[in-house]
Amino acid sequence: MTEKFDQAVKDYTAALGIKQELLPLSSRHIAEAHYRLCLVLDMTPGQLSAAVSHVEKALQSVEARLEELRVGPQQRSVPPSSKSDPKGKGKMAASSLLKGDSVHDLSPQEIEAELKEMDELRSDLMLKVCIFYHFYHLSRQSLTSGCLDRRAEDGTRK
Repeated sequence: MTEKFDQAVKDYTAALGIKQELLPLSSRHIAEAHYRLCLVLDMTPGQLSAAVSHVEKALQSVEARLEELRVGPQQRSVPPSSKSDPKGKGKMAASSLLKGDSVHDLSPQEIEAELKEMDELRSDLMLKVCIFYHFYHLSRQSLTSGCLDRRAEDGTRK
């Protein structure tokens, strides 16, 4: 069974690397790839710290997406072009990944709906980070302050 998780870690790591070459941090695809890798790492013995790292990176990606959604249309930067080689390899992959992911193509109503969805996802990811800490007794320095600081920013700390 472990062999399947080890292969999944390799596959998800490779997929994440490709997506990171083609897409900005604020892409939903980046957040999803980090989260999926986190889940597989969580099930792989000895990989808990890597799982925590990837859930935190998923959270960073979601926060970048939220920031991008909040920026006014006139202030949005042009979507990134493919970072692939000059011969054009990878351009089709980048454009198909960006389809439906670019904030530039969203209507005000779609932006509002995605803001709500991303905010809920952010809360879920923050909870996952805190669960890792509480159930797996990770270093207080690395996660406790992060959970408390983020909760304080949200106004959820009591």
